[in-house]
Amino acid sequence: MLYILGKLNWWTQTMVLKPGILHWLTHALGT
Repeated sequence: MLYILGKLNWWTQTMVLKPGILHWLTHALGT
């Protein structure tokens, strides 16, 4: 159960942070 919750927490954080990471990478590669 804790393992599943950990995976869900990681997945949620990834879904939330991914747009920000992609945005940062776009600017980093664009410079």
